[in-house]
Amino acid sequence: MNIDLCSDYARIKTNIVEGTVGYLGFNQSVKHLIVGVSGGIDSALTCALAMEVCKLTETKLIGLTMPIETNKSDEMRRAELVGKAFCYNWSSTLEPLDVLNAYRRTRTFANLHTEDSMSHEQKVRLGNLKARIRMIFLYDLAKQHNGMVLGTDNLSEFMLGHWTLHGDVGDYGMLQYLWKSEVYGLATHIMSNYNDGYARAYALERCIGAIPTAGLGVTDSDFDELGEDSYEKIDDILISFLKGQEDLKEHATIERHLKTNYKRLNPFNLTRENILQKCVWEGKK
Repeated sequence: MNIDLCSDYARIKTNIVEGTVGYLGFNQSVKHLIVGVSGGIDSALTCALAMEVCKLTETKLIGLTMPIETNKSDEMRRAELVGKAFCYNWSSTLEPLDVLNAYRRTRTFANLHTEDSMSHEQKVRLGNLKARIRMIFLYDLAKQHNGMVLGTDNLSEFMLGHWTLHGDVGDYGMLQYLWKSEVYGLATHIMSNYNDGYARAYALERCIGAIPTAGLGVTDSDFDELGEDSYEKIDDILISFLKGQEDLKEHATIERHLKTNYKRLNPFNLTRENILQKCVWEGKK
């Protein structure tokens, strides 16, 4: 895989749209593309690209925003702007998904009163629940509308294990192999070339300028978790290490990359060869 950064965003956009159109051509049972619209740049760019795909196919884009009790009002406002600007059909759940109160009824968090009183590890666990519950809603929506859930992860997050297993990985990823800094570059390119709608450009602009966060209540921004203050730095460190710069092995970014390798191999399955080795076959010598 070529891991160098690329700034030919016009070609990148064309390749993503054409590749997705081709995929849908071989999977004509898919009638809708389903996106969880969070108010972040990844889901916003996914919506912008999906809208271009829908123009060239018979599919339609459905967006769903699922606020949780830790989401800030500006996140929800950006999600609304994106949903209304790009989706054929966008809706938001009427009330936040109050995962904490539901889970507090179980023994695990029975004595906790607010998320402020939780340890970091407990917040991570609860954040995982939130992401997985959201994905249940998206897949139910996909089943209802003969749809395909679009993933919104990028290569930087993938390399850092900065996603929830079985929580926010969809059926088809447009951005999975774009570095986060390329995500920003592509979104800026698309925004600057809109000449048919102020709402679309404004929605993307708001998301480009927002502080990146998973919105799960673990930290206030991605950078609090990842130990650097920009994705440009994070991507440079990851690319340098992957190209052989071993002296970066003790950098916090690379330590996180290495310790989350199990997520990139998930699910790990024993091969049939390993399972059957040295087996005694009945009737055979």
